[in-house]
Amino acid sequence: MMQKIAHIGYVVRDINLSVSAWVSSGYTISIPVTFDPIQNVNCLLLSKEGEPNIELVSPGERGDHPLSSRLNRGGGLDHVCFFTESLEESLRIEKDYGALVICEPVYAITFDSRIAFVLRRSGILIEYLEVKL
Repeated sequence: MMQKIAHIGYVVRDINLSVSAWVSSGYTISIPVTFDPIQNVNCLLLSKEGEPNIELVSPGERGDHPLSSRLNRGGGLDHVCFFTESLEESLRIEKDYGALVICEPVYAITFDSRIAFVLRRSGILIEYLEVKL
């Protein structure tokens, strides 16, 4: 099972306002802002040589989105995302250790792949990004 970090996710109120701080500290935009209508969020991926990729996630323009409670707590560091070759296998292993699946596998436009989220007993939110080798 592959366990390489794909990115570290941050929840922000407005990507366009937040991205400049990251760019001014040496990050570059790898994937520009994309709107994911399935989750009703905007996503952007930043990279910097020798450091993990950073994903900024902000709410969509209208309606419900999965970020409300996190934004009510101020946003910020949100999740760690790992690459996986099989979402189903990763979720099975997580459940065996008592994690709660909070987002079943779903297509993510930003990454042109499927993702899923689990909440571990430790309280950490983990995203899995499926990659095919």
